[in-house]
Amino acid sequence: MDFVNNIPLRPTSVKVSVDTMIRGDAFLWRPAQNMYTIAQAVGETIAWPQNCVVSLAEELDLEDIPPKKSTKLLEDSNAQNYLLTSPIFLPKLEDQGKFTLPCKLGHLELDNALVDSGTSINLISLTMAQKLSIHQALQRPTTSIMFGDATSKSPLGVFKNYPLKVGECIIQTDLTVLKMEEERDVPLILGTPFLSTMGASIDFHNQEVILHKVNSLVSYRLQPQSFEYCGTIGTTPLSSKSHGLPQL
Repeated sequence: MDFVNNIPLRPTSVKVSVDTMIRGDAFLWRPAQNMYTIAQAVGETIAWPQNCVVSLAEELDLEDIPPKKSTKLLEDSNAQNYLLTSPIFLPKLEDQGKFTLPCKLGHLELDNALVDSGTSINLISLTMAQKLSIHQALQRPTTSIMFGDATSKSPLGVFKNYPLKVGECIIQTDLTVLKMEEERDVPLILGTPFLSTMGASIDFHNQEVILHKVNSLVSYRLQPQSFEYCGTIGTTPLSSKSHGLPQL
């Protein structure tokens, strides 16, 4: 196995010698100790993605390079010169997969139901279930709830096909009931089942979502939430001994 700067050379990469540069602040594809940018790599041998190495003689339009630099690159006509095209480093963004919307759950009007693309179930608190008078009619849970921090918790139960109204649309929603410590900020969490049913299209670039089956002309703004909330919620099957319905 070949090595570059004590790092194994991958099958999709090649060794190149950096003689000159165009953008010195461009980051190296595979940084080495005390060498992170192209400017620091001049005179050194580095690894670079094979599909990002362009032959100057065959594919480069020299009009794109300042005259002094192109002359330097091509001054030796017998040498095989290459231009390294740098991968684009994108800025890191905050989590934008959530938004709130007004809806009506039974007789309750909610202004701030949380819709989260990282949640695979629809979740309500025990307090909400009691207000809806469904807490005594829950079906036995068959799954436990897995959170993004690797913790899990057994739900109190599930209520099937409860009517949820958004705009002029009413959908039958399966609600998983969980006892929560703080319930006032998140009375209802709607996940991917809701988004799928509503024909949602999420535009992360413009940070908005449209519920096409409600109103294709109305968009909701994706935004980070001000409260602490574990945004990844999934489920895992419960063991057969855990299928009993908890006491409420």
